[in-house]
Amino acid sequence: MPESIKGPEFEPIPIDSVIKENLAESTRTAFEIAKMVTGKHVPVFLYGGAVRNLILGLPVQDTDFDFIGNFDLDQIEGDFSNLVVGRWDDVSTVRLKIGSVIYDFTGVEDIIQRLTENDINTSLIFMDEHGEIFDYFGGIESLTNREVKIIDPDAKITKDPSRILRVFRFASELGFTIEEATLSSSIRNAHLLKQANKLDDDLWEIVTLDSDKRSEVIRSLRQYGIDRFIEFPDGVMEAVNVYELEKEIRKFPQLEMVLGMFNTDIYLVGGAVRDLIWGKKINDLDFKVQMPIQDMIRTLEENGFDRCPDYHTSERQYYVSTFNGVVGAVVDGIDIHLSEMADDDISSMIEMGDVNFSCCVYNACSRKVVNPEIIRDIQEKRLYFCNVDGAMTDPLIIVNALKQISRLPDIVLPQITDEVIRACVPQVIKYFKQNPEMIYRLESICGNLNSEAALAYFGVYPEAWELFATLPEKKSKLSVSGDNYFSETLEELSQSDKEEIIELIRSAFGRKYDPSKEFPERINSVAFERQDGKIVSCCL
Repeated sequence: MPESIKGPEFEPIPIDSVIKENLAESTRTAFEIAKMVTGKHVPVFLYGGAVRNLILGLPVQDTDFDFIGNFDLDQIEGDFSNLVVGRWDDVSTVRLKIGSVIYDFTGVEDIIQRLTENDINTSLIFMDEHGEIFDYFGGIESLTNREVKIIDPDAKITKDPSRILRVFRFASELGFTIEEATLSSSIRNAHLLKQANKLDDDLWEIVTLDSDKRSEVIRSLRQYGIDRFIEFPDGVMEAVNVYELEKEIRKFPQLEMVLGMFNTDIYLVGGAVRDLIWGKKINDLDFKVQMPIQDMIRTLEENGFDRCPDYHTSERQYYVSTFNGVVGAVVDGIDIHLSEMADDDISSMIEMGDVNFSCCVYNACSRKVVNPEIIRDIQEKRLYFCNVDGAMTDPLIIVNALKQISRLPDIVLPQITDEVIRACVPQVIKYFKQNPEMIYRLESICGNLNSEAALAYFGVYPEAWELFATLPEKKSKLSVSGDNYFSETLEELSQSDKEEIIELIRSAFGRKYDPSKEFPERINSVAFERQDGKIVSCCL
């Protein structure tokens, strides 16, 4: 950190004379207004987003202007009281609205010291009316690297956790990456957002971004586990979640093809909607179609689909499922399943569903989610039965709930869900003893990452274990083949191999590397490839 330099003694960085002239010309009007407001005898400097955007070649006509200098805020407020729209003495700033443009004037004796207290270094570059640029915080270097960086991030974020939100918003707005130390500090200190008092302004800044940038910010916050510490204003996050989900669903060309073929009510249901909410890859799409199965088959054939004798279909082929009222086809590489919907009341179908994870429904005709109120619970992996009475009388609904538990180490079980499962386990055991041909359905809760939690419900019933005797309880480690491939449980993995794997992952992800995700609790083994004594690839 250089010594604080005051007034005219700032040292400009060398820049091309043509660039300097362009900077001066682009800000001429803003500086004239600033000198009129503050008094021509006071040195005036422009900093913040306007300077950053000018250097990046971005437009500034709609930009707010932030000026800093040894200003008399009382004088400004007194002379231009009709233009003042805000004053914050804790940061020595008065705001004026002149026409449609906002001008902030920050009055300080020591400019460098004042800028030291701010956060993102690309916003700490400042300039004078002649186009001279001053940079004491590495802002130009960060612009060159196209990265968002906070100087001394732990101290700055601890003092004001809302800076985490600004970091992610700036990265999205500018198309920048987040500097490694800044990202690590944001993840490490994210829990401070839970107790932060002044987040609303920053949250609204995110919510009011254009849809693509807002999606990117929210997706990034979710990727690094930061979103769980954020409480958006009432109703805002729900509206955003619905909008983002509907937008993601509309990206599938298969949706338009199905709509074009079947002139009737069509709903997208099941795991695809859930997996989109969780940001997972989609392998198949399940549709409910208001049409008899024979009419669906005829429509497929009229649109050039050929019947396949089994479910091993290729592009433009369909098969008839062994389940009544279901046909399957491959469209643009995605399996689609079309099932007959006899009842046109979709709300009753939702109410009679099994668990909420499978019951978020999208109306393909109106392009709207039918029951958006359940998106937040699905997003947070909070499991509920859609119909408790139905669950209490149908053992297969309980098995479906246990399947979800077995697959999700971070699942959230409300008390009512847990109580229903515990009460119904004896009924589940009785059902499979009486229907041994259905025992294969229990395979879905075995061999998964969290199977132990699901199987624990059967622990107090010794008679249950003969049901599971022929089923795998848990994958102890990943399977591999080949001389260069190895698989080891975490207990077997040597410290040197573990460190080499961490370094491999770190180098692959670069600035997007998240150290908090190193060997999380849900990982029980690792497979890796070794060449010439070095680990060159891995799978956790």
